[in-house]
Amino acid sequence: MRGRGIECQGTGAVFSCERRGVSHLQGVSFRVAGDRALAVSLGEEVSEDTSRRVQSLYRAIQREGIPGLLEAIPTYCQICLYYDPLITGPRQLQARLEALASGLGPATEEAGLVEVPICFDGECALDLGALAKLHGIPREEIIDIFLAREYLVFMLGFLPGQPYLGVLDERLETPRLPTPRSMVAARAVGIAGRQVTILSYDTPSGWHYLGRTPLDLFDVGKEPPVPLKGGDRVRFVRIDYSAYHAMRREVRVT
Repeated sequence: MRGRGIECQGTGAVFSCERRGVSHLQGVSFRVAGDRALAVSLGEEVSEDTSRRVQSLYRAIQREGIPGLLEAIPTYCQICLYYDPLITGPRQLQARLEALASGLGPATEEAGLVEVPICFDGECALDLGALAKLHGIPREEIIDIFLAREYLVFMLGFLPGQPYLGVLDERLETPRLPTPRSMVAARAVGIAGRQVTILSYDTPSGWHYLGRTPLDLFDVGKEPPVPLKGGDRVRFVRIDYSAYHAMRREVRVT
């Protein structure tokens, strides 16, 4: 399919469209997904640079107020835009997004720093001993390495409010469990590869969990219902077992 400088290839519900000869959008590509969604890709690999580009464009889209756009969902490398086909279409959206993407800048001016308490004591440290043994690093040194840096929130997903963060120190890079656990408790803080996550609900998981936070990651009764958003930076702050339970009691009361 061709028209007004756009070439589309493929068949079925998913095919790709690229505007010919647009050099200033190097690395940005568009893909039509069904009859009422358009995906824009800003990179091929999970990285802080790609994530910042995604968040920068996502916030520009939110500010723009594009007619017919129903929802925009940012992920690691892409943003999926759902639209009303009676008002707009993929070509109109692509043209608007190209204009926004050509002026992309870093999203750091809107990023927030969020401190997340974490307990490494008792049952909170589900896999800390196994990680120490796997990497040949004492438990306290693993904790020190983990707490030594801030983590960028790449995206929320899988479960409501569940963040995926990075990048983990390479000394703690760990493959997923060969057999996932059938259930891991909510608010557990885990690592896999060079990423970090915090479970918002009890769920099956193949990640390794070294601590647990007393914070709830999703509460429909609050505004906003999630404490973290893409582009935030997270600093984990160590608390002991008594502080963990005190904060849980406070959360339940409020």
